Amino acid sequence: MKTKRNKLGRFVKGNRPWNKGISCSPETRKKLSQVHKEKYKEGYINPFFGKKHPKNIRRIILKRTQEAMRNPEIRKKISVVHKGKHRSPDTEFKKGFKHSKKWKEAQSKRVSGLNNPFFGKKHSEEVKKRLSKIFGGKNNHFWKGGISPINKRIRRSKKFRGWREAVFERDNYICQACGFSSGNGKHIDLHPHHIKPFSDFSNLRFDINNGITLCRNCHQKLHSIKFAKSRR
Repeated sequence: MKTKRNKLGRFVKGNRPWNKGISCSPETRKKLSQVHKEKYKEGYINPFFGKKHPKNIRRIILKRTQEAMRNPEIRKKISVVHKGKHRSPDTEFKKGFKHSKKWKEAQSKRVSGLNNPFFGKKHSEEVKKRLSKIFGGKNNHFWKGGISPINKRIRRSKKFRGWREAVFERDNYICQACGFSSGNGKHIDLHPHHIKPFSDFSNLRFDINNGITLCRNCHQKLHSIKFAKSRR
């Protein structure tokens, strides 16, 4: 039976291709793989090779993708389609599998420091604002109508990050309780602590004099002592 095609050479809807459901033999797959690899090297097999979508088309694609990803039904369909499928046994997820320490160290050396193409660089304020507009708020596919608590939003804000950095710089990135700091291959996780509580003194939340640099352990100890006193 001859399969009908349109002017573009595509199959006409409703006509079943003769080879549908018939799988290729392993030998044929290898031959096709080699042929396509050679063609992809040159790039001419892709009709869109060397081309780009104009800005208005990219905006439409982005908008439609974001709308689709906000739809729980579509997300569920994508999850069902990809569940249990793997491109190859080499990349298959293995539950409970852990990489060796040697492998982790090798990966760290490969992508850290000068080997990182973004090492020592920062996004400009213009780029940050543009990324915020594109992916922030309602444009983010994880957006759920602004249900995050106000305290969480404040602590994630640019203003809070600036206050935290100012407190760290003033204290020379040293814990003011134990005197520890990062360096010589040692990393200390620093926290900015509000001397007068964040929740009780809203007017002092961004006052540098109301902040002090503490390491994670000292910060946790301080809050646990305050919690114990409040329970008495």
